[in-house]
Amino acid sequence: MAPRSRNQTPEEKAADRELQDYVLYGILAALLVLYVVRYLHRRASRLDRSKVKAEYDYIVVGSGASGCVVAHRLITQDENATVLLLEAGADDMDHDKILYGSYCYDLIGSVIDWAHKSPAEPLLENRELKHSSGKVLGGSSAIDEGIYQRPPACELDGLAKLGVIGWSYEDCLPYFTKSETSGIEEKTAHHGTTGPLMTGFAPVRGPIGKLAADAAAEMGVCKNYDSNNAAAKSGTGVSPTQVACNKKGYRQSAATAFLRPLLKDRSTSSRLTVRTSAVVTAITWHDAAKGEGERKASGVEWANASSLGTKRQVKCRKRVVLCGGAIETPAILLKSGVGSDKSSTLKNAAVGKNLRDNLKVPLIYQTKQGTSFDNCNIHSVMQWVAYKFSGSGTILSYPCDTLLLLNKATHGFKNSWGDETKPADMLAAAKGKSADVFVSVLSKGGFRRLEWAARGISDHVGRFNEAMTFNVTVAQRYVPRVLPPEGNGSVKLDDNGNVVASVCCVRSDEDLTQLAPAIRFCRRLANTDPLRLVLTSREAVDVTLLSAIDPLEAVNVMYGPKAIRRRKTNNMPPDDLVELKAIQSDIDSDMYLLKYVKKHGQPLGSPCGSCSLAPLKGLDGEIIPSAVDPSNLKLRGAANVHIADASVIPVPLTVPMRATEYMIGERAAAMILKQS
Repeated sequence: MAPRSRNQTPEEKAADRELQDYVLYGILAALLVLYVVRYLHRRASRLDRSKVKAEYDYIVVGSGASGCVVAHRLITQDENATVLLLEAGADDMDHDKILYGSYCYDLIGSVIDWAHKSPAEPLLENRELKHSSGKVLGGSSAIDEGIYQRPPACELDGLAKLGVIGWSYEDCLPYFTKSETSGIEEKTAHHGTTGPLMTGFAPVRGPIGKLAADAAAEMGVCKNYDSNNAAAKSGTGVSPTQVACNKKGYRQSAATAFLRPLLKDRSTSSRLTVRTSAVVTAITWHDAAKGEGERKASGVEWANASSLGTKRQVKCRKRVVLCGGAIETPAILLKSGVGSDKSSTLKNAAVGKNLRDNLKVPLIYQTKQGTSFDNCNIHSVMQWVAYKFSGSGTILSYPCDTLLLLNKATHGFKNSWGDETKPADMLAAAKGKSADVFVSVLSKGGFRRLEWAARGISDHVGRFNEAMTFNVTVAQRYVPRVLPPEGNGSVKLDDNGNVVASVCCVRSDEDLTQLAPAIRFCRRLANTDPLRLVLTSREAVDVTLLSAIDPLEAVNVMYGPKAIRRRKTNNMPPDDLVELKAIQSDIDSDMYLLKYVKKHGQPLGSPCGSCSLAPLKGLDGEIIPSAVDPSNLKLRGAANVHIADASVIPVPLTVPMRATEYMIGERAAAMILKQS
């Protein structure tokens, strides 16, 4: 077609304007149609919040990973059962970002995060630690990093030493595989192929994760294609991260995998009621008969989140299953009169005790332009268009690219479990070189929207255009026990009936020093040839901590290619994290690393132990019976109340808890159906 003449007639100009108007109106009409279709889909998927019957066969409290599994199995395997699932948080359909794993750090610390606060921790500079927990349908599986990683076999096998019989890795493996449909090409007996939860490698991986794996291999860490298959052995090695996502790359939360299919099916939706914004305040009990051994729950008391003063009751014909997590589950039990106080109507001294988690420490490095996901705007329209039309783009990325599971003795760490210096009440690992150090490699430098991020780290990352992070965790395998003082590592109620949760991440400076060798290992990892291709070798160093070591030492602060000589002075900003070219002995000293861990350590995000399957060691050395019976997950002292969440695991695991929670849900459902 010949180009138009520049000297157009008025009629031609009018025709061009009319054509432009038609194009504009067409685009607006298409957007309107998309909006209407989206609105109708969301409206059809939104839960009916008005219908709650007076009585159900089963009441499940909490819609996290285990709660959704329990509800799913009770409905699908008992054709006549009616189930009520109560969730205190919001409907997941009201939050679009849940669909994408790349948005997880926008969700943590948002309105759909409980963000429980622990009291000031003396060993961590009296900081208040925040513990992320999903306040939405799907629980933490809807807002976390999406990592699907089973614990090393030795950790579950070690539970037998604590008196937890029937929970070895071999006992639990059928329930791990029952939940999942693995997208990994090399299928083994350690993966499922028919479960509702779709798992596999992250759809998009950046260069950092692959090079980190090469770097670890250069340092003698074995490469594993499948970390969950390796978990059946020692668990050690470096592997690409496995996540819970479907074939399109959408996040597979527990609600997406286990609840939504049931709500769309008429044969099951009529028997399953899911109620959001429903805060369970207590379990209701039948009047205890004289001489009766166990108390029987009659139902639960709950209230709408917007009107907590108006209490309602719903009855259960068979069983109540608590799946609220390691903080909410014991809190509900304490409000229901379960505990060790004089006023408790059901004595169970282990409820609310032994609340624990591991500590993680971020180690941040600057990366070269275009190698991390920091400078990729996952919120942009172009990324969304790239995904919709080509099925690619950073919107499908997950923060964690690569996982390292290490053994302290094998990889040259000090203070391994086999040392003579290990504390007397620390559990020895199983025979062999089992994993006890967990390092997640993030293709991102920091998380600006995280309220619980260490002060200064997010500001510092803003100075790096792009960065990567090693999140370092060392497992603290202590015998479950009541810790002094009473408030340390416990869930309790204050005088006003409010929940006070103190999660024990460390017990002494000795625990903190065990992180130092792991941090040094990651520093050596950052200096290998593969990672030098993407890193500038500039580590985030806290100047204030160096000043505490040597206040007179001059520091070379690097901003771009120019080095500026700057002396530490009293007017330096209190949390000034800068790119530091300092004397290596300073930043590698035990004193600096100890102070760094104290200032920037955060909970791993997998609290457990508050309703333990294992007996606890009391303050006076007495043995306190376990809160939950391992053979059936029943609350001791109750005839028809079951606990099915991370609170039953007596010791923190080396890896995040999500895969284990799915397994607990499967086991709980099987045990309940067998008894019913």
